[in-house]
Amino acid sequence: MPAPPVTLAALPADSSDADRKLWPAIELLVRSRVLGGDVVRPLPLARRFLRQWAGMSERAVREAMERFENSGYIWRAKTWSAPGKWDTTLWHVLLDGEEPVA
Repeated sequence: MPAPPVTLAALPADSSDADRKLWPAIELLVRSRVLGGDVVRPLPLARRFLRQWAGMSERAVREAMERFENSGYIWRAKTWSAPGKWDTTLWHVLLDGEEPVA
């Protein structure tokens, strides 16, 4: 089965190693959601899940996510709350051909 035609924006040349490891993992997650019939955005990007998905420490994921947010490669769509559960932030990710969100 071919990969869905969803590509995230290219990272800047000076991106950290953690950024270069996490960004393709997020792209794979987006593609997996599309294959499953889900929409591309917004999506939950929980650190606990991403550290296992990308094989990284939670600290490395947190720092990379902060850099992505600060540079406009991800931005918050909304926060979903359920009684007795952790809040979940839903994120938009920068797709290929889009400009980073200021």
